[in-house]
Amino acid sequence: MEGPKVKNFIQEINVWRGKWCFECDQWVKNDRYPNPDPNQANDGQNNNFWKRHEASEEHRECKKTRGGFLKGKRWDGFTIVASVTDGQRNLEFREMCQAMRRHGYTTRLFLEEDVYIVTYRETWSAESALSSANFYNGRQISVKPMLSDIPARVAKPTVNMKDLQLNANESWEKQAEELAIAFKVLVTPAEIARDEQRVDRLLSDVRGVLREEFEDVRCFVFGSRVTGLVCIDSDVDIQVKLELTGTEFENMATDRDVHETLMRLCYRLFRKSKPYFTQILPIYSARIPVLHMLHKPTLLACDLTFKNMLAVQNSQFLRFIVSQDKRIFFFFLIVKLWKKARNLNFSTYSLTMLAIFYLQNLPRPMLPPILDLKVPSDSPMQKCNILDTPLKIESEISLKDLVVGFFKFLPNLDFGVEVVCPLLATTIEKWKFRQRETLPDVLKELADLNEHDCLQTGKPACVQDPFELNHNVVKGVSQRQLREFVSLCTKLAHLCDSNQKLGLKDLLNFTPSNKERKPNNQEFDYKIWLQDYLPSIELLQKTLIRELWFRDVVDAIYHIFTDVLTCHEVKNGDSQSDSGQPPSKMQKMPPARSDDLASWEFATPIILLTSRKKHNLTVNGCPFVKEFLITKVMTSQYYKDTSSIDEKFHLKFKLDVTSNRKPAFVNLHITNNGTALDTFRTLQRYVTQDLLALVNKTVLSPYKEELEKLNQCSSLEGQLEMFVVQNPESKPQPESGEGSIPKQTSTNPFLQAIEKFA
Repeated sequence: MEGPKVKNFIQEINVWRGKWCFECDQWVKNDRYPNPDPNQANDGQNNNFWKRHEASEEHRECKKTRGGFLKGKRWDGFTIVASVTDGQRNLEFREMCQAMRRHGYTTRLFLEEDVYIVTYRETWSAESALSSANFYNGRQISVKPMLSDIPARVAKPTVNMKDLQLNANESWEKQAEELAIAFKVLVTPAEIARDEQRVDRLLSDVRGVLREEFEDVRCFVFGSRVTGLVCIDSDVDIQVKLELTGTEFENMATDRDVHETLMRLCYRLFRKSKPYFTQILPIYSARIPVLHMLHKPTLLACDLTFKNMLAVQNSQFLRFIVSQDKRIFFFFLIVKLWKKARNLNFSTYSLTMLAIFYLQNLPRPMLPPILDLKVPSDSPMQKCNILDTPLKIESEISLKDLVVGFFKFLPNLDFGVEVVCPLLATTIEKWKFRQRETLPDVLKELADLNEHDCLQTGKPACVQDPFELNHNVVKGVSQRQLREFVSLCTKLAHLCDSNQKLGLKDLLNFTPSNKERKPNNQEFDYKIWLQDYLPSIELLQKTLIRELWFRDVVDAIYHIFTDVLTCHEVKNGDSQSDSGQPPSKMQKMPPARSDDLASWEFATPIILLTSRKKHNLTVNGCPFVKEFLITKVMTSQYYKDTSSIDEKFHLKFKLDVTSNRKPAFVNLHITNNGTALDTFRTLQRYVTQDLLALVNKTVLSPYKEELEKLNQCSSLEGQLEMFVVQNPESKPQPESGEGSIPKQTSTNPFLQAIEKFA
């Protein structure tokens, strides 16, 4: 982890409190603190205390004695060393936690050689610990920054994509070979032999360090070094297998306790081996905790894991796939370099699984379902035994068509509805993972897992690991990141179609234009994607999930516009009749293309789109009911009835709802019908900022039943008493002045607001 050097650290913290003097090894307090105006904390006058300290005789003497020691040292800005100063036994772990966590959130706290190592999440928390007098039950705690050596920088070969010399007139196979040579993926046998010697030296030193505590230590290399899709100077992924029989780890309660304690022990062992390893950084928060470090003799960076044997087998499987055809090798390499060039949030492994799924679904598939490659096993949940029989690939598709087809294939995947399953070379609708009867035989065990261990299908996208079947390899991708990824693939596909002479360099360097389209003040579009929609199993067994969602989302949109925004339909020619119900064309919807679902012409008072967030109600009901009651309260405060509002304050627009079947979404096309532009932009802001969340929550809630209860009550007071949660801590209303007519006030604060405006 890079951090500020000691000599530059004085600029890295809040100087208005003070600074840590590394030469004097103490905190220097700002004599002007507390500053009445912290915004002026970094002015010249405020830094005078530091100049006076540097000019003092005491500081000069300390600089002479400690100046040489501080050369080549650094502080990361977060980690401190804490210990008691009375010479007696150290504090217990729980006691030190209580003392140190007063200053802020700690990401790491453990005991090492009679001192505690404490890492804070924020720099100001570490600064607070350094500047404060720390005591626990009368015992003083000494706190100092934890200094570490500044490691020698490793000069890794870097290739600028824009500097690549690739001839676009040559075939993509030839360009891909030149690309592999530029990134040192294809190297000479002599270079491979030298690299293997360096890796063997690294593994030997890792085993030597760990044998101080463990007798049987075995190391396995995995990752891209095994698959062959990596530069020879890249990091080394190592799985360490230890024999824990007869050790303290054997009797621990859970695997998590074993792994965390094991990581801390190995971290201490490698920190002692300074001639061999440096830059040691444990990452406990990862799904598979990792110990990252740099091997000094070979200058190889490595990542150690202790419970990831499945990754070793996965790497061997990918090596088998890559070795079947040169086109697959170059295709995977291009996808990996494209991911690196675009800095995507998808991992290389997840993109590789999507690439395998694409190869399985070509018109003439290049790969079979992974299930057909597996060796039969009694426990298929986490097995990766692969047949070693060479595959017969009959497809003659070119590398260019393979890559271009991949970018056209990805936008057509319906991530919101389906799980991508390379194991079976098909997609499975997410709702089918809720019960055994709807799953294929090989996946039935997933339905029996608890909520913590099951496949996370509720994420924006779900790509199933074909070996660890309950692992979603894209679970960390957000909805926004997924849409940006799909949009990028769509633009790349259009680029490939429009430029027949496109080369690999143009593909890797393609950057979508950041220039925003000039907004159209008369119309705009907004997409609502199918996500987190799980109706009852009985309905899903009778009707397709997309048809159910299209029907429910159109109903929700209609009721939001008519009941929440009090839009009323405007009859104009062939517009919808005033039936009070949303039209539907579900039975006429052909697959895989857009179709009209509904069309209305609306008018609504503009006042109901503004200042909605100022009216905050605590409602014992769904979000639709909350927004409905907010509208009622706003109307009662300003108008007796929305029909009394002058027509010139109405927003008039046309709403067209169309659908797309795969991927499933509805598109709202809203057109201005003669309203002022600033008023129409108010509607645009509401739709783009608030409508999506409200529609998604409304579709999943019993809003129609609650709306029916509200309509049965004629008075607003009764509706509020029915659903609004009373606030027991509400302040009493001030007494009315002399001469005023006394009014009976309600205990409900929102009814009080209505009475105020009555």
